[in-house]
Amino acid sequence: RFSQDGGVVAVNIQRDTTYGLALNGEVWPELFESATDFVLEPQGRSGAAVVQTQSLAAADIQAYQRGVYTVAVDGRAWDTTFVNAWTPAFDAAGTRVAASVRLSLYDYTIAVDGQPWAKRYATVWEPRFNPASGSVAAPFRAAGKWGMLQDDQMLWPADFAQVWQPAFAPDGKKLWAIVAPRFSRFTAAVDGRAWDQTFESATDLVLAPDGRKAALLGKEGDRWTVAVDGQAWPGGYDRVWPAVFSPDGAHAAARIQRGEKFTVVVDGRPYSKEFDQVFDPAFGPEGDRVLIRAVNQGTFIRIVAPLADF
Repeated sequence: RFSQDGGVVAVNIQRDTTYGLALNGEVWPELFESATDFVLEPQGRSGAAVVQTQSLAAADIQAYQRGVYTVAVDGRAWDTTFVNAWTPAFDAAGTRVAASVRLSLYDYTIAVDGQPWAKRYATVWEPRFNPASGSVAAPFRAAGKWGMLQDDQMLWPADFAQVWQPAFAPDGKKLWAIVAPRFSRFTAAVDGRAWDQTFESATDLVLAPDGRKAALLGKEGDRWTVAVDGQAWPGGYDRVWPAVFSPDGAHAAARIQRGEKFTVVVDGRPYSKEFDQVFDPAFGPEGDRVLIRAVNQGTFIRIVAPLADF
């Protein structure tokens, strides 16, 4: 994992039979028998992971059900243990951590800084902190349907067949997620309202810099596309990578594969040339040009293309 500015490198490490994290070569003060679900806060000052705090004998079901898993932050484990824990997430300041936890064989909730919410749910997914208010949101399942919680209260009614990958706008005013309005049909939703267009599969939700737009990858049959604000780009591709927005959010670009060739598509319009390989595009600061980095016949190519070339 890398910090946002690239100044910190975090790696999962093993020392003898214990596991943990090292940040710029500095190893956690305590390592654990098991450590998974590593996460680094954006500035790279802290790391967290799900850890096992007690040894389990073979087939020791009773100890497992009492709970031997928790979250460790910078090598220090929470005092509370759980049957399972998953997907720890930092807040915007990098000082608080939330995780989805399993309290028994049948009860799930969210724990924030080691303290579980009071209510119990059939299932919960990955929590996310609101970057403005510090509230915690997480998908939850009730009576076979999925909705969204915020601070242990229902935010979106449980009306969906699935909800996952929640993401807040930078100002915290909008909450996005990938949802299934009905079984096996997926799309994006903002503040509980789903796009009209759905897909057989949807993944890689990406927000524009201001969080007012979103893009995802949608699949129908064996063809992939990019959908931005509920509108899919025309045609389809053999493979698509996550979209990249311009700084003002007015345009979106993605690298795609058609057959054995690759190119970049902007707002649904492919670049005029194809390549043997292409890397993720990048917009210029004004959003009117796109950097294309590609490989053709063993030669690396760098093109700065105006939007008119698409």
